[in-house]
Amino acid sequence: MNTTARMPHPKMVPLLLLSVVLLPLAGCGEKEGASKSTDKGPAEARHGLTAEEAAKVLAKVGTTTVTVGDFADRLAEQSPYLRARYNSPERRKEYLDNLIRFELLAEEARRRGFFEADEVKRAEKQMMIQEMMRKDFDSKFTLASITDAEVKAHYEKHLNEYQKPAQVRLSHILVKDRALAEKIIAELKAGKDDSTLFKRLAEAHSIDAESKDVFGDTGFHTLPKERSAGETSTLPDAVIEAGFSLQANGDLYDKPVASDRGFHIVRLTAKRDALARGIEEVRRSIQHQIRREKRDAAVEALVAELRKKAEVKEDWSRLKDVKFDAPAEVQGATSKK
Repeated sequence: MNTTARMPHPKMVPLLLLSVVLLPLAGCGEKEGASKSTDKGPAEARHGLTAEEAAKVLAKVGTTTVTVGDFADRLAEQSPYLRARYNSPERRKEYLDNLIRFELLAEEARRRGFFEADEVKRAEKQMMIQEMMRKDFDSKFTLASITDAEVKAHYEKHLNEYQKPAQVRLSHILVKDRALAEKIIAELKAGKDDSTLFKRLAEAHSIDAESKDVFGDTGFHTLPKERSAGETSTLPDAVIEAGFSLQANGDLYDKPVASDRGFHIVRLTAKRDALARGIEEVRRSIQHQIRREKRDAAVEALVAELRKKAEVKEDWSRLKDVKFDAPAEVQGATSKK
């Protein structure tokens, strides 16, 4: 489209007007809005049109001209399904009517001064950034550009994410006296239908301060012989091995497990099966991750370069002058940090 006055991008219209404008266009499958210029030279033939045919005026809306080429470009951006939908003259007229409707409302929004609104300017900046990201970064870092060697290196570096041993989640009650431990086990067996009994007994008797506050829960654990380098556990090995011998969630180990800390009453609360995902199974997800990492690194490098060129100066002390209301619970949470 050619225009003698600068027209706002469809996503730069204030939100209320934007919803009015885009609803009919959304029904047509419009991706970015009707007023986007194609910026193609008049001599370029496209969509089965000669340059002369493409330049013919299809509609005029105030200062904005919609050419046959502009209309064809808009349709070409749609999916094959939507393009087929607009094959009939009636449907194409409907599509053109929606483009005109958009231009009328956009021009009116501009006349009323919305083009200079702060939210419109912010949206304009956001759209420019998104377009730059798409053209200069997304198009550069593609899945096809990720090599097999890169995928293999990533897989081997993060092998513990794809190859994981089985784990069990255990709760325990730690006491100093064996007799007390046996008494608690007997009480738990007698009250096996009481879903809160273990929690109450852990709160009442456990001397493990860390797990007592969460009713005996100690999280997930791996068998000692299958732990990865640097992996540790909050429970003694004997307790974990006892936990792995249990079959169903809620099962109780039938006797106290002794350790240098005392006597443990052990209960199984959950299981995780071993994970073994081969490189071919995760190849596509690795490609996506490498692509994101490369793209993000390139963006951060650009930002660092731009900050240096712009000689950005910041006065952090001014941040404390900004005041706003926040819910009391949020203020309490942030003040603790």
